Amino acid sequence: MKRWRYAKLAGAMAGIVLINTAAWKSTPFCDWYVKNIHPFWVNIYARIMGMFSFSVGEIMLAAGLAATASALFCGMIAAAAAVRHRGASYSAVVIYCKKFLSLFYGSKF
Repeated sequence: MKRWRYAKLAGAMAGIVLINTAAWKSTPFCDWYVKNIHPFWVNIYARIMGMFSFSVGEIMLAAGLAATASALFCGMIAAAAAVRHRGASYSAVVIYCKKFLSLFYGSKF
């Protein structure tokens, strides 16, 4: 099961590299992509985001800022604990920070 997941991921990445390479090398391909494919993806994205009555991008920016600030805060606490108290208290701070950051990054942090 994992092997198929990695194969799909590798195939998607190879497809992206091929499209980017074609875009770099071929102006007619770029023109065709902009005329036929790009409007399709833009319309799908606009319809999905149009279902919300608020700016999804602003919410994502705020969540990213909060996650970054909390990660920096926990990192500073862990660094201060490591400088002051080597040993058990440092590991307790690391465990606390991992639990705290799992709120933002998910349970497999």
